[in-house]
Amino acid sequence: MAQQSALHRKPIGRRPTADRAGGLASLAAAALVTVALAAGGGLWWWTQRGDTTRGSNILRHTVQRDDFELTVTERGEVEAFDVTEIRSLVKSNNTTGTAILRIVPEGTVVKTGDFLVELDSSALMAQRTSQKILVNAAKAAEVEAHNNYDVAVIAKREYLEGTYLQERQTIESEVFVAEENLNRAEEYFKYSQKLASKGYVNENQLNDRA
Repeated sequence: MAQQSALHRKPIGRRPTADRAGGLASLAAAALVTVALAAGGGLWWWTQRGDTTRGSNILRHTVQRDDFELTVTERGEVEAFDVTEIRSLVKSNNTTGTAILRIVPEGTVVKTGDFLVELDSSALMAQRTSQKILVNAAKAAEVEAHNNYDVAVIAKREYLEGTYLQERQTIESEVFVAEENLNRAEEYFKYSQKLASKGYVNENQLNDRA
């Protein structure tokens, strides 16, 4: 009987320890559930707050056709793949260059024959005006020279066909008369010498006839 009592006391003595262990386990489980709920609520609140913050910082822009801006941060030069270089073949007398009056906007699509650029042509127009004045003066001088030439040709023809012939005939007549007079004078002188040799004319008379 003593052994039975002793055996029956041991289980009775262990029941308070088991109950305390079960209570601690229940408290730990409840604490874990509480911590889990608190962590889940905090995570949900932080997620909702983060979504709201990110949504307020979103940049919105309406998509439309516009110029494309390319920003290059590296050193170097950016060139187009296909470039058509257009140069003015008119030489400028201005050392500072020629001013641009109008030019098509950058990026404009053009084709052959379209307007591209208008340069300042005031200096060339002034030079053109002065050149026209010189050309007109040269043309007037040319006309005057032609008139003078025509007058000279007419005068030459009149002289050769008119005045020259008349003057030549007059001179030839005068030469002929002079030659005739000379021949007569020579014959008269010879005749006087013959008379002087025969004594019909003295020396003074011969000198007078000479």
